[in-house]
Amino acid sequence: MQEPQGPLPREVYVRRRVAAVVVAVIAVVVVVLALFLASRDSGTDTQETAAGGENGTTGAVETSETSTSATTERDDDGGASRGRCADEDLRLDVWPAEPNVPVGSDVRFFVNIVNVSDTTCDRDLSEAPLSFEVYRLDDNSKVWSSIDCTTPREEDQVELRPDEPEPRQIDWTGRRSAEGACSESDRTPVEVGAYQVYALVGNVFSPASTFNVVEAPES
Repeated sequence: MQEPQGPLPREVYVRRRVAAVVVAVIAVVVVVLALFLASRDSGTDTQETAAGGENGTTGAVETSETSTSATTERDDDGGASRGRCADEDLRLDVWPAEPNVPVGSDVRFFVNIVNVSDTTCDRDLSEAPLSFEVYRLDDNSKVWSSIDCTTPREEDQVELRPDEPEPRQIDWTGRRSAEGACSESDRTPVEVGAYQVYALVGNVFSPASTFNVVEAPES
């Protein structure tokens, strides 16, 4: 059986309180230090991630600038001439104004010169002259060429933008021609029949377009 004890001396209570305060202070310091260290680690990770993000953004910008530059170059190429059009850059489309023409009458032919490349280019149509040729359909014999008895222009420079037709036209008298045979007596009217017309520039020929020379109506 324990003997009852009286109140402890005052010094004991003071020491206990001081010890409790010291423990509390140490705990607070530990917690603050832990939070500080955790904050430093978190800040370092965040900074590294941001740096990585900046590099990624720079790469994306560079790619975008490269793409924009390439697009600009394509647009510029489409607007500013890159020089002479090669034969393979050209397409010719020819057709007569009327499918049936009375014998001895003039025949009007139209042609579109089309740049089929994706960039603008130039062509001097007097260098390898734009010309028209007419052939009989039954035996494919040539009856007329636009340059047999005429002199092409000294200069006929055109700028051809992609897929934008350059239209031209010519009137044929419906008479025969041959190189060096350009007198009135040489140039007799072609006979009634079916014919086909071609347009050409250099080595580029259009597809043929057909028409008929028919009997003149009785007056």
